[in-house]
Amino acid sequence: MVDELHAFDGAQGTDLACLIRRLRVRLEASRDRLICAGTSATLGEETNEAELLAYVSRIFDQLFEPGAIVGEVRQSIDAFLGDAVISRHLHAADDLPARVEPTRHATAEAYVRAQHELFFGAPIEGEFASDAWRPALGDRLREHSTFVNLLRVLDGRPTPMSDIVGRLRHSLPAANDREVLGVLNGLCALISVARRREGTGGGGALRPFLQVGLHLWVREPRREVGGQRRHPEAST
Repeated sequence: MVDELHAFDGAQGTDLACLIRRLRVRLEASRDRLICAGTSATLGEETNEAELLAYVSRIFDQLFEPGAIVGEVRQSIDAFLGDAVISRHLHAADDLPARVEPTRHATAEAYVRAQHELFFGAPIEGEFASDAWRPALGDRLREHSTFVNLLRVLDGRPTPMSDIVGRLRHSLPAANDREVLGVLNGLCALISVARRREGTGGGGALRPFLQVGLHLWVREPRREVGGQRRHPEAST
């Protein structure tokens, strides 16, 4: 398995190809016995499938057929919402700042329960630890104007929070950006606990309501040394 396959071009690609061939010799593994796979989020498009197949075939010294490429399939917002009709809205509340402030609630459960009552005007039905109420929450979210507006603003793209707050502020009963941010955090809390049933029969396995990917990039500090002092200082 080779991750970030797009990074292996030029000399690095040659080194990887040579390493794989040496591994084959070392293991005495033929092309049919050594299973090769590569992953990349940015390598290739549907329009250059032939070029991608030729590239990976050279790298792994193995013939890859068109069926070997597993691409990304994104569901459109309309397809995700299905036949849901907007019938729920967030109404004004005098105690809105307190209800959306996480530190005002003793536990995470209490916070989620408060957000459920704020958005839907009713408490969570059943045991919180149970999964029975979570698919119904997903159905309710599809019918809520705030959730639908959030999907429209994001439109499948990373978006700065300031832009989201700016675009949604006038559609929410909030007095300032801080309250809008609190409302959005509460909505995201509900999204995180909601579930959906796999398949159409209603008896499939439970899956996350939305698939969310988060990447954290960390770069190591280089050429830095600490001085031998009582209070060390970094220098380059």
